[in-house]
Amino acid sequence: MQIANLNAPIPEFKGKDIEGTTYRDVFKSLSNEEQIVWLLSLIEESNEHVFRLQQQVDYLQEETGLSVEELEVLQLKELWTKDDVCRYFNVDDRTLRRGAESGEWPNPIKKGKKIYYRLMDLKENFRTKDGSLDKLDNYLS
Repeated sequence: MQIANLNAPIPEFKGKDIEGTTYRDVFKSLSNEEQIVWLLSLIEESNEHVFRLQQQVDYLQEETGLSVEELEVLQLKELWTKDDVCRYFNVDDRTLRRGAESGEWPNPIKKGKKIYYRLMDLKENFRTKDGSLDKLDNYLS
């Protein structure tokens, strides 16, 4: 029973059509004991959601070898170094170079002796025709 907004209308409650009624209305109609039970169930649901998110973070950290802070920084950077890309995608630099030559990976940008990849190019490279990044998700899993 996920509730984003207490003032959101509820289309159905306990199998009955109660369109126009809000979660707040339902909550107010409950006895104190029922309110406590409802709030405890929301807390339990929230804890389960946090647990699932933590599992996803742990999996991503394990797969990439990057900490949450490093992943956040990478997502904010417009240009990724060759090492950033290799660590994030768990590939070695030769695979990355060959992929760029074959068109499987985007071409890098060279600034002096440094090689960079634009995050926009990486995302676009993995974007499917329907606009999703499922191809990228498949690559990371």
